[in-house]
Amino acid sequence: MFFVNCIVNEETYTLLYATPLFISALNGLIYVDDKQVVQLEVSKVLDNDGECRGSTEVMISVLDTQ
Repeated sequence: MFFVNCIVNEETYTLLYATPLFISALNGLIYVDDKQVVQLEVSKVLDNDGECRGSTEVMISVLDTQ
């Protein structure tokens, strides 16, 4: 069981568009199937410092199932 936290720092992405992309992209890399993700937290943060290039952070935690 996995907890995935995505922070999107990109103005052009909508959260509903970006989230499935990130979750699916991790299939086979972090978990066998995205059905193993049982908790998801997504937030959008925009910066106005410098060139505002944007970024995406994904933090993954393994949940204790016991």
